[in-house]
Amino acid sequence: MMHFKYIILPILVSFFSLLGCKNKPTTYKPTTTVVEGQITSAETPIIILKGDQEIKSTLDPTGKFFIQTELIKAGIYKLIVGYRSINIFIVPGDRISLQADYRNITNIHFKGDHSNENKYLVSYEMAISNAPDQDFQFFMDKKKKTSLKQ
Repeated sequence: MMHFKYIILPILVSFFSLLGCKNKPTTYKPTTTVVEGQITSAETPIIILKGDQEIKSTLDPTGKFFIQTELIKAGIYKLIVGYRSINIFIVPGDRISLQADYRNITNIHFKGDHSNENKYLVSYEMAISNAPDQDFQFFMDKKKKTSLKQ
């Protein structure tokens, strides 16, 4: 499991470093963005997409939802159901579909735009949350020593 963290972290760092390139615009023309899917066994019928603003929607009795909004910024948005949340990478104009069970929200399946990035994001968050503090600190110290040698 520890090796998994060492593979995912460099991939995510590289990915988000590329997003931060100065040649890329940080804002977009307002574009319709859709986040939809199904979250079964939810304890509440309200779902919120949170970024600079909160967009609320409802889950139907089977857990299906549909959120359509105009976004102008790419970034990591938080999808909140009850007291649980999922971080999702969204670029304006994306159409993202997901399926999850509220009781095991980390077992989530993405389809659509940036599905691979979102799978990595969820995997990374799981690895960090499951890692003992000393493992993460050891990893960061090792990365710091390696970068100082270069």
